Amino acid sequence: MGDAPVIQLRTRPSARRRGRPWGCVSLVLLCGALTWLGFRLGDKDLLSRSEPALNLADLPADNFNPEYRWITDTRLLVVPYQGELNRAFLLDTVRHERTSLSTIQKHLARDPLGEAAWELSPDGSWLAWSVQGTPFVRAAHLDGTGLRTVRKPKQEEMVSAIVWQDQIRWIALLRKAPFGLPTRALAAKVSGRPTAAIRSLVELNDPRKPYWRMGASGSEEVQIPIEADTARHGLDYRTLSAPAGTQITAVAMDNKRQRVVVLTTTSHSRPFSGWIGRFWPEYALPQTYAGLWTCPTGRDKWREIGSIPIGRTTLGQPSELRWLPSDKRASFLFRGTIWTVPVN
Repeated sequence: MGDAPVIQLRTRPSARRRGRPWGCVSLVLLCGALTWLGFRLGDKDLLSRSEPALNLADLPADNFNPEYRWITDTRLLVVPYQGELNRAFLLDTVRHERTSLSTIQKHLARDPLGEAAWELSPDGSWLAWSVQGTPFVRAAHLDGTGLRTVRKPKQEEMVSAIVWQDQIRWIALLRKAPFGLPTRALAAKVSGRPTAAIRSLVELNDPRKPYWRMGASGSEEVQIPIEADTARHGLDYRTLSAPAGTQITAVAMDNKRQRVVVLTTTSHSRPFSGWIGRFWPEYALPQTYAGLWTCPTGRDKWREIGSIPIGRTTLGQPSELRWLPSDKRASFLFRGTIWTVPVN
């Protein structure tokens, strides 16, 4: 009796089995789309609204914590290393041309090398500075002309900051210890005879920069200096509540004293973090965002210009917040680049 023939039956895969690979691909694409959407919703794309003005990677490799001031909307003074004016240069952001401050550096050669407190006048025509460890405060035009020199009453006192009251008058805040608070001020002017006078801090009626502090309720507040009666020997301040849920890291007021911009940090979870976190646990961790906000000085009406995700720490967050002279744009330093953004 012969062997019975073996019959092999081939069955067609079911529609469910045939579609399983495509279903996996679709699931992966859906997860990727939701992740991208989460990033986009969490990041209001501040950098895409901004324009790079200067990439500090082009500077010497040893630059650290640079400083800058705008002279015009397209021209700025850059100090690559904090306080070292001997390395300062002018930059045209349109032509990308640099000009060394050789004439100012000749004046700097009068003093030993060291960190200097410095500031430009509001119109960008004068530069005032004082090298730590020297008994002088000097001022000159950026082309080196018009040098003015005044002597501090006590050489051991250090200049912690220089503040311009207007186009010709400046004050140097003096402190006794390297990390102490200012105790008095040296007031002078660049016109006429270079003389100076000592003033106590409470007698100063200067338009100082706004600042922020913790309010009575624990939330942060922005203090805006406003004009005060000179007979009162002090400044009045207008208080603005900070954007809800944020911590302020920098504040700047425009030249017309009508608007402020602030840099903030806040931490929150990304959109869809609960669902996406099942497949990607790291996505569900709270992230830190740096934000840029603006508000009129007269009322609490904050508007967010944009934000930048900076991970789960505050390292590498934006800094050096400035207004451009036209008051139409603000600038900040972020990870080696100076960015400008319109503030409408």
